[in-house]
Amino acid sequence: MRMIKKITIKSLVDKYLKSKGLKRVKGADNDASPLLPLIIMDSAFQLFDKYVKPVECKHEMKHWKKEWIAHYKRFNHDFFRCYDTDETDFIIDMMDTFEDYIANDMTIAFVQFTNSFKSESFDRQKVISACMLSNVLCQCAEIIWERVYASSMEKKNQDLISCKRYMHKWSEAYYGKDKPNVNVNESKPVCDAVNILCRRTVNFSRLYHNEKA
Repeated sequence: MRMIKKITIKSLVDKYLKSKGLKRVKGADNDASPLLPLIIMDSAFQLFDKYVKPVECKHEMKHWKKEWIAHYKRFNHDFFRCYDTDETDFIIDMMDTFEDYIANDMTIAFVQFTNSFKSESFDRQKVISACMLSNVLCQCAEIIWERVYASSMEKKNQDLISCKRYMHKWSEAYYGKDKPNVNVNESKPVCDAVNILCRRTVNFSRLYHNEKA
């Protein structure tokens, strides 16, 4: 008879930290923050997969898409190589919960980005907005990584940095030259929506604070 193994945030985090030669900070038994970059990047990938991947492109743009997915897969593998099937399923459930948790804030941010590019067709607006929102999530993951792993040998995650860089390159090329200069950082509705989404993203780990270790 198969033994049912209890999977907890503590067990998952400790297993990953051990693979990095790290230890948990005392008193942080149910802190899911070390897993948050992985969970956040799943939502960034969903945007890439739905809006960016289907776009036909050539030359450098095609290369940048391949580079984005290669770095994303390597980042994913760095976590999932540590886990068995049951643990992987547990994390995938966390990703689904996260997707539901940020759904409304994602929609609001997406709409605000879309409204910033009214000179484009609706289909192009959606692609550009997906790129920008994907990079917002990537930046959230990067900030959390730098905070959580500040004392490690890997203070910065090069795969996250590369994902952000290649998405930016691709979206700039997709938008094209000789177009109206749109600075979304000067849009209060965009900034407000992004700030709320980022706070929501960071607060996700609190859902697991009361879990029994």
